[in-house]
Amino acid sequence: AMDVFDTCAFGVLFVIALFNLCMHVRTSNLWISAIAFVLSMLFSDFCSGLLHWGADTWGTFDTPFVGPTFIRSFREHHVTPTAMCKHDIFETNGDNCLATLPVLVWMILKDAKDVDGSILAWPFFVLNFWVWTCLWIALTNQFHSWSHMSNPPLIAVAMQKAGLILSPSVHRVHHQMPFDRNYCI
Repeated sequence: AMDVFDTCAFGVLFVIALFNLCMHVRTSNLWISAIAFVLSMLFSDFCSGLLHWGADTWGTFDTPFVGPTFIRSFREHHVTPTAMCKHDIFETNGDNCLATLPVLVWMILKDAKDVDGSILAWPFFVLNFWVWTCLWIALTNQFHSWSHMSNPPLIAVAMQKAGLILSPSVHRVHHQMPFDRNYCI
């Protein structure tokens, strides 16, 4: 039930944050949006890899707070990699959606306007960067799941072929002993 709530809360907050972002878009600052969009993808990918590496290499199942759930799920995934394909969209993405909620609230409240109503470049970049980062983080487990599916959706196949998200062939390298490479999703 919490995964459904987390995913739905993400959806609502993301739409509101995206609306706030759109209220700041001007023809003259689209280039900032484009740069922030690409950098948010790279940043999210780096974060997914760093998190994955940490869960695979540090701590044990008994590590307080993170061991029984977080570390266990990452390491058990090496034993049964396709088990995640049996989860629905809520269970697959709920935890990641939950992690983005405080940032989305911050982005809903963020204003990139100067006192004269003009859009300030750096605050506008920050707004773009974090809204898009929340999207990529929320979808990381979905992208991961698609890399294990025998018949993923066409959009997933297109994104995999374009190198935008994790492909089965690239991810297969991570699932070979000793599971010490290709962490990014």
